[in-house]
Amino acid sequence: MEKFNYYRNPEGPPPEKQRGLYYEMSGKFEWPRLITAWGIGLCCLVPLSFGYGFLQHKVQDKANFLQMLFMIGIEVVLVIAVNHLSRNRNPRMCTLTGLVFAMTIICFSWIGWTFYYSGNLLQALRPDIILETAWRILHSTNYWQVKANTSTIVIVLIWLTEGGMFVLAGFIASFFTGTFCEECRKYVRQVFESENLHHCFELEDMKKSLEAHDFSQLLRLPQTKDRDKYIKLQVSSCGCGATYLLSSAKVTVTRGGKRKHTSYDWFVIDLYISREEFTEITGHFQSQMDFHKKPG
Repeated sequence: MEKFNYYRNPEGPPPEKQRGLYYEMSGKFEWPRLITAWGIGLCCLVPLSFGYGFLQHKVQDKANFLQMLFMIGIEVVLVIAVNHLSRNRNPRMCTLTGLVFAMTIICFSWIGWTFYYSGNLLQALRPDIILETAWRILHSTNYWQVKANTSTIVIVLIWLTEGGMFVLAGFIASFFTGTFCEECRKYVRQVFESENLHHCFELEDMKKSLEAHDFSQLLRLPQTKDRDKYIKLQVSSCGCGATYLLSSAKVTVTRGGKRKHTSYDWFVIDLYISREEFTEITGHFQSQMDFHKKPG
């Protein structure tokens, strides 16, 4: 009961003995949500992966377009099923989820590939037939879209690269689930972003100051018209009063001809702040923004 009352405390976040300076996964997950996400995700990934593997052999433009749509569908399923439906905040379960989804994609894309050769779905489901198909491809003179003779090493490298991409996609979808408030059970969203701020302090000094909840340096940062080097501030909240987070980065824009590259050096990411600190910071920079927008 004390923990429940504490999170409802309008003064803001829990004391540091309850949580660290920065947001971290709580280690929690709900079996009903996880099972539902796995069920929906696997039911969608099986036909998508099968179609992706089957279309590997089609070199025509329409088939390539369809294969691209299947790939986009796989990514969408990973994001929706793993990120939004499961609400998984447990690193080990995230690892397991990423592996299961990645292995499903790889296995059923191979089944689709084997089905193209055999024309028999039951045979395509047999591991020995899949291995035989792979062995024949390794010893063939041509490899699907590659016109010239392709060495065995090159084919294996292509397969490993493709499989690694699916594994990476599974892990990215599993771990980049966003920050989550355990009290209101909602994802934290960005509620404020400052204008470009003048970079006039050492980043390490400012980081230590912010971690000590000393915002004097931050509040002294003026707006700047410099579009190539500046500080950007973001504040996020869940809306229930339990979680407020602050992030800040040094932004550097490199221009070359008609192109430009923007790099973000995040020196503070998801730092817990109190409700009063949230009000003070957003109020200060909002008034600063309103002042600069005044005519004249």
